[in-house]
Amino acid sequence: MAFAGNLTIFICMRFAAGIGVGMASILSPMYIAEVSPAHARGRNVAINQLTIVLGILVTNLVNYRLAGNGDEAWRWMFGMGALPSLLFFAGVCWLPESPRWLLAAGKKEQGEKILRKIGGDSFAEETSAVILRQSPVRERTAFAEVFERSVRPAVMIGITLAVFQQLCGINVVFNYTSTIFEAVGANLDRQLFETVAIGVVNLLLHW
Repeated sequence: MAFAGNLTIFICMRFAAGIGVGMASILSPMYIAEVSPAHARGRNVAINQLTIVLGILVTNLVNYRLAGNGDEAWRWMFGMGALPSLLFFAGVCWLPESPRWLLAAGKKEQGEKILRKIGGDSFAEETSAVILRQSPVRERTAFAEVFERSVRPAVMIGITLAVFQQLCGINVVFNYTSTIFEAVGANLDRQLFETVAIGVVNLLLHW
């Protein structure tokens, strides 16, 4: 996005970034829930949400600081996003696979090995038994099965919920903050400042 030479390339890259963010926002809490012990699961998933709103606030602060650096400042605003993305990618390379997924895929030894790292032998034995009872070993499925008629309603409901999630609540406020404050006569500096203020309020609400 930062090096886009025209609007078409920018939109295509923005679309690709949106897919990546969407996948991360769904898979991260799911993974955290699957690797966390039951007593810490809720807290760990909540911390994930807190880090998201903290990241939004940091982004708003960086954008506010960069706004006065000329007409090309927007490229820096988007380009700086590569730093947390690279950190996220590097971190993912060190993460073990989900023990729940491994056990459900029939890889019991690998799954229990990860569980032992998390909570010891007794924890691994108990958690493995619970997982296998809740999610019995299943055969490998093909991606094409997502498009089968039997699961199509569930897929459409999931897509619709995701779309409506982006069309309401705090997402709309963050996406259109500049437009909203521009409509009441605020200059660019004021618009970005108000975005920071909203980010602070959002962080306090999630704290």
